[in-house]
Amino acid sequence: MQQLKIMWMEGRRTNVKIVELLQVPDDSDKLLVISIYGMEGLGKTNLAQLVFHDSDVSNQFNLRLWVDVNNEFNIYSLVLKIVQNMMTNEKPSLDLENLHICLRRNIQGLSYVLVLDNVLAFDSEVWGTLLDLLSVGKCNSKIIVTTCSEELANQMEHVKCTVQPYKLPLLHFKDALDLFEQEAFQPGQTDKDQELINFGKKIVKNCDYVPHTIKFVGSKLRDKPKHEWKDKASSSKDSYLQTPSKLIEHQLPSSLKRCFAYCAIFPPDHVFYKNQLINIWIAQSFIRQPSDDKDLSLEDIGKQNFMKLQNWSFIIKLKPDEQGNDLFKMQTFSLNQARSMAESETMVIKDSITDIPNGIYHLLFDARSTLKLVDLIAKLRSFLMVHGSTKDFTKIIYHQLFSRLKYLRVLDLHALEMDVVPKYIGSLKNLRYLNLSKNYFMSLPNSITKLTKLQVSILSIL
Repeated sequence: MQQLKIMWMEGRRTNVKIVELLQVPDDSDKLLVISIYGMEGLGKTNLAQLVFHDSDVSNQFNLRLWVDVNNEFNIYSLVLKIVQNMMTNEKPSLDLENLHICLRRNIQGLSYVLVLDNVLAFDSEVWGTLLDLLSVGKCNSKIIVTTCSEELANQMEHVKCTVQPYKLPLLHFKDALDLFEQEAFQPGQTDKDQELINFGKKIVKNCDYVPHTIKFVGSKLRDKPKHEWKDKASSSKDSYLQTPSKLIEHQLPSSLKRCFAYCAIFPPDHVFYKNQLINIWIAQSFIRQPSDDKDLSLEDIGKQNFMKLQNWSFIIKLKPDEQGNDLFKMQTFSLNQARSMAESETMVIKDSITDIPNGIYHLLFDARSTLKLVDLIAKLRSFLMVHGSTKDFTKIIYHQLFSRLKYLRVLDLHALEMDVVPKYIGSLKNLRYLNLSKNYFMSLPNSITKLTKLQVSILSIL
């Protein structure tokens, strides 16, 4: 009998088959694929993270790998993301054959735990190819899959898999109430009003015991007067029993909603640092000084906003980088909602495009695509570039690009193999945030002094 480990997650004790991965003997010939499925907001990603960061897991496996899959269930995307996860200090070749070689070389004879988070699509041929590539690792390695689909979870099984898909259940009433009180009352508060507790009992029932909904509603009621608790408890289910994405749209404060919607500019697998995002919010004037508290800095307000989004699991914390700095990413459901809220202002370009819709102010461009400048780029407030390299950018391209971005406030060109910072950067008169870190240049042009509104410049490895 394999020993099971009790884990605390989202207000419940979860006795999960996942922990079998902690006990399978090293001489086992089974590559376990463990699928976790359940409705949106139950905490599938949080549970996978709990296992991923468990100290026993860290000690048992040579490699821990995390991949955000989403709809990109094709062999190129999966292998590229896995290899990128392993090679943090260098960029892998983008050729599929070389990626296969690189993957095999880096896991050969090693034990690993691989999390494939938020799988939204499935292809049996792709799955078989991926398992073949991963088979060169030690045979006691593990794959954890999270998905909303029971059908997809069952399809993930293969001939060597012995673990049945695990359905993440709803909370029991007592656990749901404990979670609600944890969010709705101050930490350590012992003198809880019994009337408020009774309201809470009605609320968690109306939340259908969904953890994410309970956390969100509970945190919104903290320090609120009793009549608001009463109103919430007596209101119909439809008034707040919604998917987490609907809760975001209807109940986030307007100031925080702008910060949240901006995150739509990030790709699904994009990781970021807390201070980076906060400084971007400040540069875009999304954070303003409250009239009733002049002593509170913009950075402090930004940290409060970030913490709220993290507490509500809209932003999740990942394992630290090699320098020990915390990394974060958007939850998939919250990223999708951010995009629906900001679709008229934000755009992500992965392929060649000749037209940017009118009204786009924030643009993320994949450097592996073809850059074709258009007149509407002049309205941009944010220009972020990811992946690839700027080595093929000529002086003419830089001149055309920077001369048009008259209103740009945020420019992020980090990790693009840039060996020279173009002098035309000095034409960005309204620039407030500049990230040129993880590049190769040794000096800055004199024109950098023309950026008189610059608030934050990141020039070295974080």
